[in-house]
Amino acid sequence: MSWQPIVQRETRELLQFLRSREWTCVSFSSRLVNREGGGNRIYVNRAAEEDNRIVESLLLTPHGLILPVIEPSLYSPDRYHEELLPLLRAAARGVHSIMGLEEQVAAVESLLTSRVHERIEYYLMTREYFNIERPVVEDSSLKVRRASAYDVRALFPLQRDYEKEEVLLNPEKFNSTASFLTLQKNLRKELIYVAELDGVPVAKAGTNARGMNYFQIGGVFTVPSLRGRGIGKMIMKALMWEIAQKKKHLCLFVKRSNQSAIRLYTSLGFTLRDKYAISYYQS
Repeated sequence: MSWQPIVQRETRELLQFLRSREWTCVSFSSRLVNREGGGNRIYVNRAAEEDNRIVESLLLTPHGLILPVIEPSLYSPDRYHEELLPLLRAAARGVHSIMGLEEQVAAVESLLTSRVHERIEYYLMTREYFNIERPVVEDSSLKVRRASAYDVRALFPLQRDYEKEEVLLNPEKFNSTASFLTLQKNLRKELIYVAELDGVPVAKAGTNARGMNYFQIGGVFTVPSLRGRGIGKMIMKALMWEIAQKKKHLCLFVKRSNQSAIRLYTSLGFTLRDKYAISYYQS
């Protein structure tokens, strides 16, 4: 076996490798499908057999995110130290986070000398697009619709509160400019839905990665004072319906401690599939 940087002509082969396990790595596959992120470094490991097929891969972004698609249960830790560690050395000081299936994240963690600042544990949930029904909004004061780039200022308070509650390890480090620009970009390229109560945005949900066969859902947020009224479920149904029309399966990851969200997604047909994790390093 041998880890090597991928070359352009191998991209289609890599996508085929990712396709069979895409529900675990949409953040990886979407970068290839949508040709995102100039400067990404991608490595593949090939089998020693005659077919020389790809058996593992790993992506490093310029911002210090590592996305592993590896098989730590099949190989000894020594092999990773010998073959994978040299590829990470150049990026070791710049690693910001590792994201993926829990055992894969742990395997990459073990190679780095930097100490993990915090690890967030999730469940990875999936749902096939079959039998998703068109939603019907029964509350006349509630409007659920697809958002556009023109909604960026109206949706920004929801995005800000979502990041402070669900994303940032230290909410005091919230960067309003970066958050606004990211929301603006996502409104152009992703599927984002907004729920408005008497014309005021009160909830949002959208995709954050669009792969070959799977779309990944994220950024689901309802203002705290209105939770428990079914608004989150309604906006999820609208988003799921549009994804289903594109014949794409759905996946998401949810904090293991967030039992109310797990119940919501389960009621919408999602199934717990695996353990997921994001490890963060001090910047």
